[in-house]
Amino acid sequence: CLVFIDEIDGVASARSGGAQKTQSERQVNNQLLEELKEIQSEDVVVVGATNLLSEVDDAIKRSGRFDERIEGPPPDATAREAILRVHLRDRPVLTEEIEFDRVRELTEGYSASDMELIATNAARQALQQARDQDEIQPVTQAHVEAAIEDTESSLGSWEG
Repeated sequence: CLVFIDEIDGVASARSGGAQKTQSERQVNNQLLEELKEIQSEDVVVVGATNLLSEVDDAIKRSGRFDERIEGPPPDATAREAILRVHLRDRPVLTEEIEFDRVRELTEGYSASDMELIATNAARQALQQARDQDEIQPVTQAHVEAAIEDTESSLGSWEG
């Protein structure tokens, strides 16, 4: 059996939250700890995913509960460019005018979903410009840079 718990920080947040945590939240955390203990001898693999490892209770992170940690860092420069290209591919884009070296530089520490949002926002800006000028406007470098400026990395400052 494979059990996947996405956003595990939501159900196993640090108990050091003290008075801020409700009794129900503490009970969920304790019950999860108990269930993980109970299935240790079973043929069950439990996988937990989080973007906020520091928020996960230390007891959950101890050996015997989750024995292996795999870090998935944000996409590197090449991957960020590829992700942006994928999300721009079905839109009118002056690809030869997009300075991808500059885009890679400006998006350091951005996630895949951030790159998708940049593509969407750049396309929206081009569409708005098309409406204002009453003619089709392809996505340009200016649209992409404005979208980057308007999009804060969802990962905060990434220290890789």
